[in-house]
This record gives sequence, structure tokens and C-alpha cells, in this order.
Amino acid sequence: MMKVIFILLLSSPFLTTHVYSQNIHYPNLFNQPEKVESGIYKGYDKYVIGDFALFNSTRRYENRLFVINELKGTKLFSFQDTIEFTKKLIPHFFKPDGEDAPLVITVSSMANYSLGTYVFLIKGGIAHKSGFIRYSIDDYNFSSLGSQCMIHEINGQIIMSFDDVGIIDLSSERVIPGESIKFRINEESIMKINN
Repeated sequence: MMKVIFILLLSSPFLTTHVYSQNIHYPNLFNQPEKVESGIYKGYDKYVIGDFALFNSTRRYENRLFVINELKGTKLFSFQDTIEFTKKLIPHFFKPDGEDAPLVITVSSMANYSLGTYVFLIKGGIAHKSGFIRYSIDDYNFSSLGSQCMIHEINGQIIMSFDDVGIIDLSSERVIPGESIKFRINEESIMKINN
């Protein structure tokens, strides 16, 4: 009798499983830098995000940055922008709660306006240069994508999206509605996906 009841329970419509999509928000951390006044990073701005520190050169046209794991004392990566006319790099940081959560860093290459945005991903203590996005925000200053984007992880995929702001495709100089464009970010690449 118990076997029959057990079988009936397993085939009951009340025991159906539902698959829910997981959506994790990566808030913009709005980190304020501290000026480094001495040592090998003198003349750099230092941003601290958990165990990591990003050093960004403040010298005009130098355009280099470093990411250090301060806990281990190791350099994760160094980067120098080679785009002509770049005067400075502007970083933004996105990370959900949790020690092991990935960190997304957007770095805008700035002249008098944004020339585009590099995206770096730190995942599992390893830094990856995902790629470069030739877009900027359509405002009076052609601002950095990092200043207006939203980052979410949806079913394991990191997605950059926008609200109702205009986005300029710098290769064609066309303005695109922000809500119509998204970028999928992973360790090796950035892929534009349309809604």
C-alpha cells in the first residue's frame, strides 16, 4: 500500500518543479579614489574594492593602470591605453555582494569626450580583458558607458544594459535608444545583443 501511495505522490501535479531565472544586480560602487603621494604609485589615484586595488595614472596622456591583489601582494594585470588622443582613463566598478562574486571594471578612454570603453572582468582571482566597446553616452559630454550602464548576471551571463538614455555608436556616429541595446560580457569577449 505504501508503494502505491508513494508512486501516486510522485506523479502528483503539486510536485512539479519550476525553473526560475536568476537575476543578480551588480551595483555601481561609485568608489572615490585616494591620491597616492609616495612610493612606486606616486601620481596615481588608488581605488580599493575588497582585496583589490586599482591604480590609475593621473598624469595626462600616460593612460596606464594596474590592478593589485593587496591581500596576496600580487599584480593581477597592468594596462596601457594606446588610443591616440586619450588624455585620461575613467574607471567604474560593479560588483554584487559576496566575496567570490565577479568584479566588472569599465574603463573609459577619454579625450574631450569618451572614445569608448574597455571592460575587464575579475573572476576567481583572475583578471580578464573582455574587450573594447566603441560606444558612448549621448549627452553634452559623450560620457563613459560606465556612468550610465546597469550590470546584471542573468542565468550565469553578465549583461550590460541601459535605460532611456541615448547611446552613440562611435563607428557610425548614430544615436541608438539605450533600452534597445545590450552587451554580453565574458572572460574573452563582449558581444552586442539587441532586444
